[in-house]
Amino acid sequence: MEMGTATRVRFGAICSITLAVVLGTGAHANAAVLYADDFSGNFVGALGANLHGVEPDVRNGTDGADASATWLAQQDTNFRTNGYVHDSPNNDGMAVLPFTPIADRVYTLTGSINPTYSGATNQNWIGIGFAGAYSGTQSGQSFSNRGNGYAWMLARIDRGTGQGATYGGVLVGNAEVYDSPTGAIAAKIVLDTRDDNWTVTWYANATELRSFTYATVGNPGINYVGFSRNGNARGSIDNFELSAVVPEPSAAALFAGVLPLLRRRR
Repeated sequence: MEMGTATRVRFGAICSITLAVVLGTGAHANAAVLYADDFSGNFVGALGANLHGVEPDVRNGTDGADASATWLAQQDTNFRTNGYVHDSPNNDGMAVLPFTPIADRVYTLTGSINPTYSGATNQNWIGIGFAGAYSGTQSGQSFSNRGNGYAWMLARIDRGTGQGATYGGVLVGNAEVYDSPTGAIAAKIVLDTRDDNWTVTWYANATELRSFTYATVGNPGINYVGFSRNGNARGSIDNFELSAVVPEPSAAALFAGVLPLLRRRR
């Protein structure tokens, strides 16, 4: 049955309003801070207290995080509550929070890493990223050694051409070096789980380093997020944050659903 002029006018007005709402709201997304810690509390002398068992400043139990999480660093007392990373005892270590990513999210991990001393060798490092394993009883565990590191990056005491490195994992697999700047490095790792094959992108001081897609090796089995160190690396960590964005359908995708209504004549 053919629509009358008045009906067509009313229908067109409804579609126009709907389209305006779609275009006005389709580009927004919901963001949440899952974990955050600025390592400003619980000072015990110059070294600070052991980080193990301490609550982060923010712990949000959504999007794969744990609302009751505390820092796990039982076998590495070198990570301290004031952000100091001590060099004794001399062994690999981790300080992590429980985290398992879920599909259809864009996770952003940020934090500062600044190794400043490592004794006889300047190749020891402090790193930030994700891990698949953590043991409260096994010492010498790190992202590169039994910690099953994924989507992580490191800075060594030596800085400059090819001295930094990024790793897709597992451990030190799918590696690529980068030219590490001096001083504290503002690290950022973006883990995109929207596609069947996840993608990770690394940044250092706001400069994009590279991207890697888990196309042939399979998506990483991530269970933790945080920091790691090796040998007797000494330095500091700071400004830790993990956030998640749940992308909404784009305006173009929503408009595609409205377009058939605009074309309908009967």
